[in-house]
Amino acid sequence: MEVVTTVKVSDLEALHAAIAELRSEIKELKEIEKEARAFSIQHTAEQLDVHHCTVRKFIREKKLFAKYIDGTSGKCMVPLWSITAYLKSTKNSNQ
Repeated sequence: MEVVTTVKVSDLEALHAAIAELRSEIKELKEIEKEARAFSIQHTAEQLDVHHCTVRKFIREKKLFAKYIDGTSGKCMVPLWSITAYLKSTKNSNQ
């Protein structure tokens, strides 16, 4: 048994607009989340396939940006955008 329902076109258009707005908000949130990701020095070393001392050297030489969580000492975090920029610069210099 089939049921027939009547829906106004204006209601469907409003629903479509709401879905499009939600999709754009989700896309923005994913971009913000990606920018906010950061890794420890050890995890960064694993991603770059180098020793953690090399990552610390890159930070001192300003090849990688890092932020200390407790001021000037303690746990150090390397943002994803910094790792990505470093990889792009090394890829361009190898070509």
